[in-house]
Amino acid sequence: SAPAGRSIASVRVAGRRIDILAGEVTGIRADPEQIVDLARLFGGRREAVRGELSIGDVDAVHLGLGDLRSAVFAPPHDAAVFTGTAAENIAPEIEHAHLAAAAFDEVVQRLPAGLDERVGERGLLLSGGQRQRLLLARALHQPQPLVVLHEPTTAIDPITEAQVAAGLAAEGRTILLLTDRASLLSACHRVHDLRGAADE
Repeated sequence: SAPAGRSIASVRVAGRRIDILAGEVTGIRADPEQIVDLARLFGGRREAVRGELSIGDVDAVHLGLGDLRSAVFAPPHDAAVFTGTAAENIAPEIEHAHLAAAAFDEVVQRLPAGLDERVGERGLLLSGGQRQRLLLARALHQPQPLVVLHEPTTAIDPITEAQVAAGLAAEGRTILLLTDRASLLSACHRVHDLRGAADE
């Protein structure tokens, strides 16, 4: 992993270069269309333009999709929950700290079988907020150096959202939050507000 404070990725949006520093939570607040576009860019769901995105010192146009996805975990906002147990949806080896950061540990305590509880087809036995917390726990278990989260708490109540914000800040991981939610942005080490900025 990169030393704390070192730029591990940079993205140019609306003529501004934004560095994402190792070990920090960086927030980008932008118009909804820009946020969706950034999520697609980091997730490899659209091609990068030269000079738009760099991972380390490498322009993303020179990276294959596999290389990008080995460096960045950027799931779609509506990522799938699979039929099976909560544990099977998160990771082969589960760390409690990641469950706590996602506030999913509280969900597990309420499930009759805990992590072995079956969540139903597409997670339909969970509430919307519980599904988002499961997906967040899954993201925090991923090995990639950079985790990009696109509005990860839209179905979560304000009190739990504040817990999640504090948990993400305490993770010590490199996280990029693409969000308009003040609670999450308050937990970021730095926030870039691009609302109303036009591409140059």
